[in-house]
Parts: sequence; C-alpha cells; structure tokens
Amino acid sequence: MNPMELIALARALVNSIVGGSATAAASQTELRRAVSCTYYAMFHTLAASNANTLVGELPAEQRNWAWRQAYRALDHRPARNKLSRAGLGGRFPHDVRAFGELFAIAQQMRHSADYDPYEELQVTTVSELISNSEAYILAFIKSPRTSAASWLSISLPVRAANDLACNLQSNRKSGGSMMADYAYLVQMDIPEEWEAEFNRVYDTEHARYLCNAAGVHSCHRYRLVGSDGDGVTRYAALYAIDNPSVPASEGWQVEGAKGDWAGKIRPQTSNRTHTMLRRIAAAGDDAADAGYVFIVRTDVPAEVDAEFNRLYDAVHLPGLCQVDGVVGARRYRVESTNAPGGAPRYLAVYRIESPAVIDSDGWQAAVQDEWTARVRQHCIGLTRTTMRQVARHPASEATG
Repeated sequence: MNPMELIALARALVNSIVGGSATAAASQTELRRAVSCTYYAMFHTLAASNANTLVGELPAEQRNWAWRQAYRALDHRPARNKLSRAGLGGRFPHDVRAFGELFAIAQQMRHSADYDPYEELQVTTVSELISNSEAYILAFIKSPRTSAASWLSISLPVRAANDLACNLQSNRKSGGSMMADYAYLVQMDIPEEWEAEFNRVYDTEHARYLCNAAGVHSCHRYRLVGSDGDGVTRYAALYAIDNPSVPASEGWQVEGAKGDWAGKIRPQTSNRTHTMLRRIAAAGDDAADAGYVFIVRTDVPAEVDAEFNRLYDAVHLPGLCQVDGVVGARRYRVESTNAPGGAPRYLAVYRIESPAVIDSDGWQAAVQDEWTARVRQHCIGLTRTTMRQVARHPASEATG
C-alpha cells in the first residue's frame, strides 16, 4: 500500500469538484472519500513504520509473516488515543509529534465523514488536510529510526506490542523469523508395545534436540483421533522451519543423531513419510494453540486452481475461523513428499478446541459458503483427519 497514491487519489477527488458541475450531494460524497483516503494514507504509513521497526524493511523481510502481523497489529482507536496532543506530550521529535497530532485529527474527520450523514465538508478544509498529511507523511518517513522505534511503543495497543515483542525475542533466540514460512511434516506408526518409549524419547530428547537446530521454530506432535482417508498414520510431527533446506542441514543432522532416537526408536517405526509444506495463508489467531487439529487435504484441476485458492483464502478459511471453538488455521502447499503415490497439493490445518467443533451447527453453517458452492465439487482426493496434540516444543525449550 503506497500512502502517496492514496494522497494523489484524495487530491484528484477534490479537484474533480472544483470548477465542475457536480451536485452538492455528489460533491459531499467525493469530499468524504477524499478524507477517508487521506486518513488511510497516514494509517498505512504508521503501520508500515511499526512493521519495519520491529521486523525489518528489506523486501525479503516485508514478505515474511512476522512483518504482516506487526503491520496488522495497529488498531485505530488505541492509536488515536495515544497520538493525541495530550498523549504525546513533549517526549518526541517535532516531526513525530506533528504526524501524531494530525493522525488523531484525520481519524476524527474520517469518522465524521463516514458515519455522520449531516456532516458538511468544505473544499478548503479537506484540501488543507490533504496538503498537511502529505507533508507530515514525508517528514515522518525521513525521521531518524530512533524516532520510529519510540513511535512503535505508543502507536501499538499495549497487549499487541507486548505479544509481538515476546514472540520476536523468542524467535531471535533460535535465529529465525517470528512466523515460519515452511513446515516439515513427519508421519509414522509405532507398534503398541513400543508406544510409551516412543513418546518418552520423542518428547524428552528427539524433538527438543531438533528444535535446537538453526532455522527450527517449533515442533507440534499429534496422535490420530479419526480420519476418512486410507492409511493415515497414528503419529505426526509438524516442525515450523525457515526454509526447505533445514532438514538437510548439518545442524539438523547433528541434533537428530543425539539420544536414543536414531539407534533405539527409529528402527521400530513404520510407514514413515516426510513432506515439505510451504505456508500460503492463515486466519484466526495465528499464534494460539489448541488441543486438536482438523487437517483437510485436497487437490484441484489446474483450470480451477486460481479460483480455488482465491475463495479459500478470502472466504472459506476466515469464515470457518469465526466458528466457536476454532482458534485459527493455516494453509499449506506441498513442495515435496516421499509418501507412496504422492500427496494432494493442498493441506489446511484448523486448530480446534474439540473434535465436536466439526459437527457443530456453527461449523456446518459456515462451511456452506461461496467456496463450497463454486469449487468444492472440483476437489480431488479430499480427506479429513482429526488429531490430538500430545506435545509442543518451542525452540526456546531446546536443550544444549
């Protein structure tokens, strides 16, 4: 989002009125739109500054999920309250104070323009707002990074700032980014007589050691509850990682060789598969955990691939995350797998509080959406699996 393009649009809306033949009602509509564009130019400037300060401003960093989460953490009302003249006081440089005070004014004007049908806007007032906003945005962007860093502490809601800071600190310990762009799915079976020892070694040694490798963010382990697919293994481990090269790295190999896993437990496992997943979408609370996951795998013909993904990301995934008991969800695309016969290209993981959520009235109503109506019939190899989380290992827990 380019704030200067929004400023240019706002100015064009005002210019269309001046010297034109628009009716009074039409002129008010254009002025209201101009105010809204101007405010959002300031809002997106501030959101980008927060994300750049917290995560980084390089193109690669801005494509990261962490940058997007920081960007979206900016909330209108808390920001306005803290950026008012009283909230700022004299603690910040002039460019920061000027931007903050105008931000609060612009938000109030936008609120009146959007929600007060009797508000009468004047061309001169709106033009002045546009000109001042443009100047203050440019000055704020050029302000020293120390100013932007101090700005972060007052422009984000306290809870959001604390959560983001804690997540960033945790991930810095593991040398990775806040939200991993890839996941490594490992599935296997174990004979019943080895199950207790399998779980003990995996949770006290193997997962903890692997989470000590560079580029590994966490490991979540699951046990099968039920599935309508064939040959689904009883156990799965989902590692959040930075990139597909992590499992082949020296650090992963060294850590994986430690303890009793390689020599004692792994030879007892069967049906072991490894699948590399690239994260393509998320909805709900992306950082929250739940006691269960509902995993949906499917493929679609190439001719409906674009529509399938568009509706899944814009309608289906966020809609289901509004259901009571659904904490959040992530979508992945399969990059590679050694599973016999391959695997469907797409996988969605819904984090749910109970298996009963899938049978609830709320879920059944939410699933009847545009995605279901338009592309569900094209799905190939659709399977649904419910698993219970048995362990979670963040990187910060890793043993040396």
